[in-house]
Amino acid sequence: MKTKLFLTLLLVVLASCSTTPPTSIKTFATETGLMYFIPPTNWETRSRDKAKLDITYHTGSDLPPVVNISFFGKKDIPRRVTSVSFDGESMSYPLSNIRALYADSKKRILRITTEGDRDTLLSLLEADTITLTAEIDGIGYNYTSEKIFSELKTDFLIMTSY
Repeated sequence: MKTKLFLTLLLVVLASCSTTPPTSIKTFATETGLMYFIPPTNWETRSRDKAKLDITYHTGSDLPPVVNISFFGKKDIPRRVTSVSFDGESMSYPLSNIRALYADSKKRILRITTEGDRDTLLSLLEADTITLTAEIDGIGYNYTSEKIFSELKTDFLIMTSY
């Protein structure tokens, strides 16, 4: 089981490092169901702080959805993310098990991985407008997504409704 989880996370990390723009959701067959990969999308605050996130969602298993996020610092590398949540239409989706995947001081990137509840994620993605809220190094940030995220989440909801 640990090997499968490691290979799944490795696949997600490698796929999320791609420089090509997101175009479609990737679907992979697993022993217990399907794995959906929502490719990286850009998120930004009003003050132009940036983040990039991707989502991995499993069906037919007890694995929670995995949300990987890269936070980009303007001058320094972000050091610590203490909370992350999605918010949409009076609904909050806090992410748990926040763990650093890697940090790159030259590019000023901190990449984290988190988990959340599968059913709550599906409900939240039905919201028209979703924001990403994070506390990084003691400062709160509110990110909004690029337009492609809305298209991807709609495709994902259609794919998972069958």
